Amino acid sequence: MFACARLLLPLLLVTLGASACRKKEPLTLQPVAPPPPAEAALRPIGMVNPFVRLSGPEARALERGYRALRARKPDEAAAAFAEVVAAAPDHLIARSYWARALAASGELAAAREQAEELLARDLVAQLATMTTDRDWKPLRESKEWAQLQTLAARYRAAYARGLDRGLVLVARSRAAKVPTLEAGEGRAELNQEAYHYDPASARYRRLTSTGGQVYAALRSPDGRLLAFLLVARLRRGERGDLFVDPEAGFLDLRSLETVGPMRIGGAYQEIDIGFASDGTPLWTARPDPDAPEETFVVDTARTGMARAPGLQVVGGRIRAWTTHVSYTPSETPAGVRVAADGRSFTVEGVDVIRAVREIHPPSLQWSPGRVRLTYAGRLDACQVLSQGDQGQKNEIYVYDRATQTARRIDSGISEFQARWLDDTLLAYENGLGARGTVNLYDMSAHRKIQLAPRHGAGLYGVPGLRCDRPLREAELPDPPPPAPAEG
Repeated sequence: MFACARLLLPLLLVTLGASACRKKEPLTLQPVAPPPPAEAALRPIGMVNPFVRLSGPEARALERGYRALRARKPDEAAAAFAEVVAAAPDHLIARSYWARALAASGELAAAREQAEELLARDLVAQLATMTTDRDWKPLRESKEWAQLQTLAARYRAAYARGLDRGLVLVARSRAAKVPTLEAGEGRAELNQEAYHYDPASARYRRLTSTGGQVYAALRSPDGRLLAFLLVARLRRGERGDLFVDPEAGFLDLRSLETVGPMRIGGAYQEIDIGFASDGTPLWTARPDPDAPEETFVVDTARTGMARAPGLQVVGGRIRAWTTHVSYTPSETPAGVRVAADGRSFTVEGVDVIRAVREIHPPSLQWSPGRVRLTYAGRLDACQVLSQGDQGQKNEIYVYDRATQTARRIDSGISEFQARWLDDTLLAYENGLGARGTVNLYDMSAHRKIQLAPRHGAGLYGVPGLRCDRPLREAELPDPPPPAPAEG
């Protein structure tokens, strides 16, 4: 054993000596990649009031801005438009011209900031304009454009988020121009687009950009698509006024891609919007009440409208005439049975609810949890207006299943289209044409909120475009805002 130790000792000393003589390598630290910079927060999505109207100093400032642009004084124009936007942040025309004036004067970073504000408020309409309009060329040719493109992708995703919930409505930005049809045919200037309203944030998002020709719009039951109908011309018919060469299309609410609009050739007294069992948007049209309906669908190549006689609407549908737009559910709500006289109904075969006037069956709608039920009377609002009987009004009620009581929510010359957003929040329309309003009623607080549109709005379309006696307001449109001269 000791012999082995004597042999190993010199070897150990040699090894230690070699280790002691070896030069020590310097201690190096591996570089650690810094975390990626956090993305800047996006501006609030949507608008508080897209229907704002200017008056007084702000209106004069807008006109000063236009004059400065025509005189090729972008600095003065930018200052004037900035004054308008300070008073009315959602005035898109002023904000757009402010951004373009900034770009023309070389203030490219400031122009990009205002462009971002426009994307946050109104991406559907503003992004296409920025990409093609020549006034945006200075910004497109600057280094700011790449950053704006990156932001646009983020804003697109944020803008689309939540569009399957909340409320979709059709509203006018200005008063409509309704043709008299004295010559048999005339052009309708509706000034109507589809909007989304989020009750939680109380903000609007525009969904269509059609030059104001949206007549009716319906969101699919799964919330993925918005099908719409565009109308530009009306014709007097023997059995009622007709839509002439209407157009149809739809919006994918997840990607904000618009398909159409595409022409449906012909003249029709009624056009319906609905969805097939697989979610395909369908438009059915009738030249007159006795004619069989024709069903149309966007063709596979998305280049036009094709006839699809084999497809049928599953679920509720919009029915659109020149006098009104209404939603018809596919069936009577579960557990509800209307009496033969039409003036009462039972719930679950137990509770009996009686009404003053005949009940309009489509007004019977359960809230999502079958907690509350809406009902309204039957009223031909157009006929009431034609007779000049302003005292004849309809009513909308809500029956509470838990308390077995009913409450009147509102009254007016209206058919009272309604839609439950949840078990406590009811959206409904009241009035016709320029006086048509969309309202929210909070059942827990017993509080009514009238939404912002000033010139008429409806849940599926502005009701009463052309009744026997059109509303005066609808015949006197606001003048369009002046625009700078070309060049």
